[in-house]
Amino acid sequence: MFSTILWIVSIGLSIWAVYNIALSNAEMPMKIVWCLVAILLGPIGVAIWYFAGPKKA
Repeated sequence: MFSTILWIVSIGLSIWAVYNIALSNAEMPMKIVWCLVAILLGPIGVAIWYFAGPKKA
């Protein structure tokens, strides 16, 4: 049960990150890279993007 909740939270964070990356001012190739980082690395990728990634205007 607990692992299911963690999995759902991880997916939700990745979706949130991809949405915000799409709205950022970054160039398209960087958006693709950041989306892959957020999806493939899960919560760690989302944290990396949050602190180091492209910012929304």
